[in-house]
Amino acid sequence: MNNPNNEPQRVLRFWRDLEIFNIPNPPTTKDNTPQTKVTTLRRSDVLSTLPWHLPEWAATEHHTAVHVVYIGVADIEDLARLTLRALLPDESLSEREIQRLKGLGWLAAFVVNEQGIPKPDSYLPASFAHGVDAFRKTGTLDNINARLQSAQEEFAQRCHRAASAPPPRRTTPMHPRCLRACRWTGTRSMPSARSCAR
Repeated sequence: MNNPNNEPQRVLRFWRDLEIFNIPNPPTTKDNTPQTKVTTLRRSDVLSTLPWHLPEWAATEHHTAVHVVYIGVADIEDLARLTLRALLPDESLSEREIQRLKGLGWLAAFVVNEQGIPKPDSYLPASFAHGVDAFRKTGTLDNINARLQSAQEEFAQRCHRAASAPPPRRTTPMHPRCLRACRWTGTRSMPSARSCAR
């Protein structure tokens, strides 16, 4: 028999678990205003001018732009399918669930300054990716906050290392902006990203 004193804890754990698997949405071009500009960057765009290098976003005496980079931007339905497959391989999304899954989701976000240098303390990982990993390894989500904090600390460490590291050796040349992005995110190739400048 369930202890009625544990009921509030069970409800709070349910809502916490539900929030962990919420896939966040990045801003879209619909969010563009005179003060906000959303730009999508793809691997094929690596030689284009990055938003923080554009004159319209240069710092002035009265204003400075804040650039938020969202990495791993993908169709939310695809992210939901991957999450479900990782947790319950024999299950699939229902037609009703698919109808509700519209738009895009992201894996992580961080802020860069006017020169495109990430702020080490700005990393925000999407909890659903860490939730999948935690649940698969431990069967519980109780340590998710520690995992998210660890991801933030690792990003800060990569930022500090990237600031002083020489460029990595490659067999094919990579654009210098891509090299910096790869060092900051800990990846070997240019991630798909979305940038939001305010």
